[in-house]
Amino acid sequence: MARDYYRILGVEKGASEGELKRAYRKLARELHPDVTGDDGRATERFKQVTEAYEILSDPQRRRSYDLFGTRDQPPPAGPGFPTLDMDGLLDKLFPKRKKKPRAEAGVDVENTLHVSFREAFSGCDKSVGDLKVVVPPGVDDGTRLRLRGQGAKGAAGGPDGDRYVLVVVDEDPLFRRDGLDVCVDVVVPLSAVLLGGTVDIPVPDVVSTQVRMTVPAGTQGGQVFRLRGRGFAKLQGPARGDLLATLQVRIPAVPVTDRSAVQDVLKRLAGDR
Repeated sequence: MARDYYRILGVEKGASEGELKRAYRKLARELHPDVTGDDGRATERFKQVTEAYEILSDPQRRRSYDLFGTRDQPPPAGPGFPTLDMDGLLDKLFPKRKKKPRAEAGVDVENTLHVSFREAFSGCDKSVGDLKVVVPPGVDDGTRLRLRGQGAKGAAGGPDGDRYVLVVVDEDPLFRRDGLDVCVDVVVPLSAVLLGGTVDIPVPDVVSTQVRMTVPAGTQGGQVFRLRGRGFAKLQGPARGDLLATLQVRIPAVPVTDRSAVQDVLKRLAGDR
């Protein structure tokens, strides 16, 4: 429905500039958001009153309005049609008014956090300054953890910023990561692969550091054994990777006095093929 700016201000169509100004000042004091707070209807009424005064207080815009009658929107911006500046208008009418500080959000903050391979595998609690950071199990190198509301403080009631923690996983002398899988080289004695036996496989868990595995007789050097479910946990979801253990055979030194006997054994083994 078209707006009647004179009715909104409560003045006659032939009202003088002084009458317009007095009417607007009275309504502005009653309807200003600093007075009405979160009253949405009062805020909308305040905007309409300000718009009406902005139009009628400008001689050229008032003539245009009177010529074309009531309308939903003020004449478009352009030469002779300044845009609506509510704060500037209030500053002119009430030069000593107290302005309500404008709420501003706090800026985001970013930190770098180093964790060991084992800490990334099992998860851990770390400190960044005075802030406790919970590192989830399975976190990967380059992961950014978001801590909502832990950044810089907002101003005038604005929301606090967030803190982003960039996780850097340090290299490990034993383990390598391949997706969710953990890769490790395990050196085993020659007897274990020839005759079979058990070997201890290191695992990156901070609680249990190794797991015992049976090696069948005749296992070849370089063979990879898969320990299912002993790899990294997926950050989102129940999936879990495996532990891939590559066996490396340790060749013992043979004393001179035993070489003949060893050669005989090797010949027999070769003959069995």
